[in-house]
Amino acid sequence: MTEPLYEVSTHSASSNVDLVTTQPRFFEDDTTPFNLEVWRWTGQRLGKAYREVDQPTEVDRDRSKYANDLKWEIGDWLLDGEKGLNNKPVKLKREAVKATGYKWGTLKNLKSMAAKFPPSLRSDSLSWSHHLQVAPLELHIQKELLDLAGSKKFSVNELRREITGRRKKGTLPKSTKPERRMIRTTYRTFLHCGSVLPMALSLKVWL
Repeated sequence: MTEPLYEVSTHSASSNVDLVTTQPRFFEDDTTPFNLEVWRWTGQRLGKAYREVDQPTEVDRDRSKYANDLKWEIGDWLLDGEKGLNNKPVKLKREAVKATGYKWGTLKNLKSMAAKFPPSLRSDSLSWSHHLQVAPLELHIQKELLDLAGSKKFSVNELRREITGRRKKGTLPKSTKPERRMIRTTYRTFLHCGSVLPMALSLKVWL
């Protein structure tokens, strides 16, 4: 069978380990027929790669950036599977959990974020956690705040404080119950993950 994937390798300076993930071509080409075996194999590789970086370690920018990219890739992979499996949620859940080794709650959050922020709306200069901070907001406000965070090089906490400040001033509506539930669910899901622990802790202000 012709190799349908290409590999992207990132080197972690702190661990001296090459961290490898795969990106299927059909992410970029909707005309490529969905192949369940290729999709499963890709999920296995993504799950394995994420486990290698999803550990409490010393601060390592390369490792952090790689983990950030993997969150988007796993989310995109899930969206591709959802479409390829003809929107059969039970089958998607079963296949995704088996392929990656991660619980569905974790995968569901990654899929939700990838759906909310397609590639054209993602900022390369900002982390997945930055995008999570603005996820409950309207699209035009998301874009405004992400542009602001990128231009001023906001940390996740600084972006959170900007949002909190605007809410207090009344220039942003107060968070709704569904918004708080979404943030709370993500917080609980990722609390155990060393790579996103600081992000999870920063979300307590929303609860």
